[in-house]
Amino acid sequence: MTKALKGFLSVTFILLLGGLYTGEQIFFIGFGVCVSILFYSLITALWVMLDFNYTQSISPTQVTKGSKAVLQMEIHNDKLFIFPFIKIHYQTLESKITGSLKASACSILPLQQHIIREEILCNIRGRFPLGITKVEISDLFNLFNFTFDLTTKSYYRPLYLDVWPRILHLDNLPIPQIEHEGNLNANMMTTQEFSHISDIREYHFGDPLKKIHWKLSSKLQELLVKNYETDTQPKILLFIETSFSKNKDIISYQIEDQIIECATAIIYYLLSNWISVELIIYSTTRQELSARNPQDFDRIYDFLAQLTFSSSFSITDVLRMEYHTLNSGTGVFLIAKNLSPQLFNTLFLIKDSNISILLFYIRNPHNQKKEEQQIIRELEDKGINTIVVDIDKRLDKILEVL
Repeated sequence: MTKALKGFLSVTFILLLGGLYTGEQIFFIGFGVCVSILFYSLITALWVMLDFNYTQSISPTQVTKGSKAVLQMEIHNDKLFIFPFIKIHYQTLESKITGSLKASACSILPLQQHIIREEILCNIRGRFPLGITKVEISDLFNLFNFTFDLTTKSYYRPLYLDVWPRILHLDNLPIPQIEHEGNLNANMMTTQEFSHISDIREYHFGDPLKKIHWKLSSKLQELLVKNYETDTQPKILLFIETSFSKNKDIISYQIEDQIIECATAIIYYLLSNWISVELIIYSTTRQELSARNPQDFDRIYDFLAQLTFSSSFSITDVLRMEYHTLNSGTGVFLIAKNLSPQLFNTLFLIKDSNISILLFYIRNPHNQKKEEQQIIRELEDKGINTIVVDIDKRLDKILEVL
């Protein structure tokens, strides 16, 4: 019960007592007016609450990180009395991260509408619920205040915004030299050609220019492409740390976002250069996705855009479980968000098995720990290439400096 309602009921009760005690008509008139106001206030407030009319939309519903979307909400007053006070609580992209709602208060004249327009900068990958969740309604005299949860109503329809990771185009990637059986070395970093030519075929759309056999093409006046022996192509395994974080805050979301962005950039670079890659993920279950050419990228991209970080396994656990599947000559790419002595020992064990490792460590630059810095130095000393990616930097810019 509001203070205004308490005061108004007190005045109404005093007028009633005055009329009963004195018999004066003026007291009964005042009492009748007060009762009419109470009745009008209650009926109009309940009517607005029970017949709340709104529309909302998000445009576009799917964007790439760094783009903008527009959330528009319209509150309609199709009745013949004024909506004196309506407070709308609604979700934006930050609401999922911070747990807070934004609010907008308004009054709406009869047969009019109120429009709330919110421009959203989509700077975090993920799927975000948007729109109105709670409504506060007050009558003309502020006697009755009602609050209701719109999400519990049968007519409520959730509104979602999908933010997909942006695709960074890397000019180069420090892929380590990989040893193959038969004493064959494939230094992809310098040549990115893997073996001897096995045959010549016609050019297909999407083939990289560097695989075109220019001499033979000029003689025969048609584009011909060199095929390499498939057993000499380096095998790249990409592991992503998807362990679940308790009490997630904005930093946790930024770290996860950076992991996905780095994975997307690495896979795009490898497939653009016709380097096969196997993506191994431990989320709710173990998932493995193989890709061999640029046409496979969209499938991997769709998967990464919707990936959730819900694994109960640390990256050290994952590598220990996968260790028996790693063969000599394999290249392992690892994107991790936690460095520990256990991970260091596991990586050194893998490296000692003639397996090349490239580690991308995603970190918060404002929370650097001495233990992690020491582990990074020791990894480099052991010949395990480590690239540190701060959450406020882009991988392509970091590699340009390197």
